[in-house]
Amino acid sequence: MPVDDAHAEALAYKASSAAALTSSSSTSIQDLYARALSDQTQHSQRQDEQYLALAPTFLSLHQQASSSKQLLTSLETFLSTFQSDLSTLSTHISALQNTSHAIDSRLDATRDVEIRLASFLTDIALSPRIVDLFFDTDPEARPDLWLKAVRQLERALDATNPTTLPTDTADVPAVREVRTVAEACRNVVASKLRSFLITPHAALRKAGSASAGASDADTSSSDSWLFPSTRLQYARLESNAATVLGYLADDPTFKACPENLFRSLSLVLVDNVCSEYTFLARFFEGVGKDGSSPTGGKSSVSTPMHEVGPEESASITGDEMMEEPELDATPVQLSSAERKQLKGRGASEEIFKQIMEPSVSTWSSFTKSLLTPASAKGAAGLAATATSVVSAGGGGIASPSGYFSLLSMLQLNDAVLGLLESRGCANALVEGALMGFKIHAYPLVKKFLDDQVAALTALTSGTTPSATGGMWSVLNTFSSTSASVPPLTPTTAEVIVIRYTSLLTKTLWLLQDAPDQGILSSLQRLRAELAKTITTTKASPNWSQPDKVRTIKTLISAIEAVTQASALGTHPKVQNEYAFWNETLLTISA
Repeated sequence: MPVDDAHAEALAYKASSAAALTSSSSTSIQDLYARALSDQTQHSQRQDEQYLALAPTFLSLHQQASSSKQLLTSLETFLSTFQSDLSTLSTHISALQNTSHAIDSRLDATRDVEIRLASFLTDIALSPRIVDLFFDTDPEARPDLWLKAVRQLERALDATNPTTLPTDTADVPAVREVRTVAEACRNVVASKLRSFLITPHAALRKAGSASAGASDADTSSSDSWLFPSTRLQYARLESNAATVLGYLADDPTFKACPENLFRSLSLVLVDNVCSEYTFLARFFEGVGKDGSSPTGGKSSVSTPMHEVGPEESASITGDEMMEEPELDATPVQLSSAERKQLKGRGASEEIFKQIMEPSVSTWSSFTKSLLTPASAKGAAGLAATATSVVSAGGGGIASPSGYFSLLSMLQLNDAVLGLLESRGCANALVEGALMGFKIHAYPLVKKFLDDQVAALTALTSGTTPSATGGMWSVLNTFSSTSASVPPLTPTTAEVIVIRYTSLLTKTLWLLQDAPDQGILSSLQRLRAELAKTITTTKASPNWSQPDKVRTIKTLISAIEAVTQASALGTHPKVQNEYAFWNETLLTISA
């Protein structure tokens, strides 16, 4: 229990009174009471006197306490005002920071615009000296300056081309003026450069115009190994090359390369097969009615397609639920859910076979005509527009052009098989036809490469080659009555390495998406035989050590030129080719 000063004083007074009463010798209660009452009165008087004496002090303390309370109230008000001012100041600082960030962003954007504008101005700027050069001089006088000036003019024309410029930039008067000046310079340059470029060739044109036809015929017959690179575009299904339309078969003058016809017919076949297969599966098998729509709706991966029966394995069903992401259902593709529903059903297979067997048979007949010697072919239909890839005698590939055509068709064939699988439309009828073509065509490709190896072997050993396609007919120019071939010469070696480069690079380009180890192995054998031919052929006046070095350097340069133009430089086989021939070169030079 707490005790204050007044209570303590009262207790002390009572204690002293009790002590006085105890120590008194009087036995009269009245006397004791009177004495105690007197003492109490005296004590009260003393207290009153003491309090009255301390009254000014108490009043002063009261005033000081009141003043302190007022000061504390004022301090509280000041602190509240200060806190409000700090909040306002913090808001202003945040606004200033946001403004600063916005200004920084605008400055960065301005710098980017400045950089692009500086680059744009550099491209479109044509100095008066360049314009004077075009109008006042001829290319013959200063060809070096003209070359640099024409490059600058081309940059200006490209930079001010209305089709590539943004709309707001193309409408700027300064850009239009620069474009006008650049076009005027282009007209002047075109008129002057035409005569400058044509004049050196006028004599050649005059001398060669009479024999152009004969030269073209000679080149076509002697260099039949040439295979136009543009035909490589038909080796891929996703190429932008247009398909051949069916009505062109009625045109007797129409010609097309075999791989183009093969690609066109294969695309038509696979689209019709997929659309027919998906329709039959959805109509007769009833797939897709519960979980997917043929218009592209997606099914939930977590939704079970059927309940797990007592005879089914829960682990197998779980594996099915963990497949790759769901595929959309389209008119030519079954969704993942539809494929799960179709498993184990085959009622529509017979209907599909009855419908598509004539089309698949037509495709098979066409491919067989491509693999039939030209003398045994008829002359009707689309197959008549393409040259057979098989020679009339011997049953091998007729030319390197036929080899590349057949290799392109094999790649297309594999792509069609993959497309059928990815769309969920794989079936025995179509896959059987595609695999049948591959079984008949693949040995022809291998035989062609084996013929090249045999031809180089014959050249190394000095015996007459038995292969009809001897290194793309290079060895066929030798006399057939001779028991041995002439010795190797630098000219023959150069032709062989250039044709080897063409064979290697085009084959690798065709095999980029699906490398074929059998063909790559044959190319490796061909490389080994070519290296053996170059390095082990006996030295003679027409074939010396410098000729060997020069031939290998020509081969390396040819591979570099072709791979740089065709983006094959990073291909592992090309890198291996570089390493092999550089090592061979070091071995010869040592």
